[in-house]
Amino acid sequence: SVIFGGYPIGQARIKTERITSRSSSIACLLTAGVDTFVCLMEAEELARMKKVHEKGWLFDEEANVFCADIRRELIVGVNACAESLEYAKARAARGRQVGYGRAQQDQLDIAEENRRNDYDKAKAFYDNFTPNLNHIFFPMPKGGVRQRPEEDKQLLDLLVELEQRIRRKERLYIFSQGGSGRAGVVAALLLGRLYGIYPLEALERVQRYHDVQGQYKGRKQSQMESCPRLISQREQVVRLLQYTEPIYDSTITRTQIDNDVVQLSETSLNSRGARTR
Repeated sequence: SVIFGGYPIGQARIKTERITSRSSSIACLLTAGVDTFVCLMEAEELARMKKVHEKGWLFDEEANVFCADIRRELIVGVNACAESLEYAKARAARGRQVGYGRAQQDQLDIAEENRRNDYDKAKAFYDNFTPNLNHIFFPMPKGGVRQRPEEDKQLLDLLVELEQRIRRKERLYIFSQGGSGRAGVVAALLLGRLYGIYPLEALERVQRYHDVQGQYKGRKQSQMESCPRLISQREQVVRLLQYTEPIYDSTITRTQIDNDVVQLSETSLNSRGARTR
């Protein structure tokens, strides 16, 4: 899956609770399954973000710390669920041995099944939680685009790498500072290439995914930011998709994209609102 948005800093808006309860943007992204962070910001921007962080961390440092902390908490939860399951199993077995009445035995059996479900969920979440994170840095200019052929090729090379990671089942968070410009460019390019759709449709879909973030809830369409934000950025999407559209035309069928489930698009994962396809 792919999520795109702004620089992950500050508190998150959480609609659902996981085994571990976290409130930071990065921790929420991690518990949502993200294992690869794709940063499109320039060095000067990152330096400013580091200065405003309460511990002087960049996103990758904070993400690595949270990743280790969450894994430790998750294994504690798994062990606690395992102990509860063993206790429930022993009680149910004891009831069958002694010959409890049917109603009482049914309650014990239900309790055992509930504890088994709790354990299975905790274990599955721990198993699916990544032990290591990937961090990709690809600086793109803020407020404009680079248009030289060699720069287009560099961006196309990034897209190929991201597509390979998606096919390996990595879960990406692609971000720029605000999440509407450069992140929108890369998201639209990925969408167009992987699904084999035309540039204007890719831009339209990315705009819709962008608009479901929490901070835009209740706003009129005329009050929404464009995504990608600049005309030059939208032109770049059209130009680069024209290079590669036929290659990816049959990667995913039209039926699949029309029925695709946007599993996280209505959940704001960070203080600026993370978006997904």
